[in-house]
Formats: sequence, structure tokens, C-alpha cells
Amino acid sequence: MANEIVKKEVALPDSELLTLADRIVRVIEESRLALAISINETMKTTYWRIGQHIVEFEQQGNARAKYGTSLLTNLARILRAEVGRGYSRPNLNNMRKFYLMYPNFQTSDKSDSICQMSDKLT
Repeated sequence: MANEIVKKEVALPDSELLTLADRIVRVIEESRLALAISINETMKTTYWRIGQHIVEFEQQGNARAKYGTSLLTNLARILRAEVGRGYSRPNLNNMRKFYLMYPNFQTSDKSDSICQMSDKLT
């Protein structure tokens, strides 16, 4: 037994344990907030880029798009089959409108033109 290291539990006073728990809770809450902000920014960027692709496809170099096509309906059907929910015709139309409202969206050259959103957008 002389070679064995005996570990004794150290009992912390309740106030020290609560202080430690508070610090850990703050770290978790800060991380959750940072994650939510990151996800929100990524989703806004994704929706803007989807809208950009739709508008550019619709216009095909023209100043205005042709009307009367069922582009969004057909695209929604394909996207739902490929990637699942969230890409209905109304949602795609909203993404298209989002791009049209903010055509001068600032982009950076980092990893495939990740867009930097304004703080005004939520």
C-alpha cells in the first residue's frame, strides 16, 4: 500500500461550489448565445444566397425576369426531395424577395463568399 496513491475527496464549502457552478453556467450561456448568433448569421447568408441564385436564374442576364413560369413551384419540389422541409414555394419566394431587398449585400472572400450581414437584420 505504500506505493498506492490514496486520493481523498476534498469537500468544498457550499458557497465555493455555488460560485464554481455560477462561473460554469455563465460559460454555457455565453456559448449558447454565440452559437445562436452564428446559426442566425449562417441562415441569413444561406437565404440571401439562395435568393441570389433564383433571381440570377430567372433574369438570365436580362433586367427583368420572365413571368408566368412555375420556376419556384418546380424548384421547391426538387429541393424538398433533395434536402427536406423548409424550401416550399412561399419560402423560396421570401428568399428571392430578401435578395431583391438587399442586393448590395456585403460579401467577403472567405470560404466561398460568406456574406456579412448588417446588424439591422434579424
